[in-house]
Amino acid sequence: MDINQSKISFVQPNFRQGPGGIAAYLPYSAGILWSYALTNETIKNNLVLDKLVYKREPIEELATRLSKNNIVAFSTYVLRTLNFKLPRSGTMRVGVNIGWSS
Repeated sequence: MDINQSKISFVQPNFRQGPGGIAAYLPYSAGILWSYALTNETIKNNLVLDKLVYKREPIEELATRLSKNNIVAFSTYVLRTLNFKLPRSGTMRVGVNIGWSS
């Protein structure tokens, strides 16, 4: 990562599936958005992907992990408690939050 690049993460959590909850849906929409964004040279040269969050995690722990990002994008397909509480947690600093409907 170049020192001038900003970090971006995508949050598209889902419930665990299958016997014992060992399977999870992967963040397809987030992956498609990031893949498309990389076709833009400005984005490609100035942003670096940090995390693709697809598992539900405790809000404060996730907020701490995402607090070093410049941009955090949240899926708004389903009104998920995590996606509304996380940006407002005291751990994350004010920055750019992007919502999309997956």
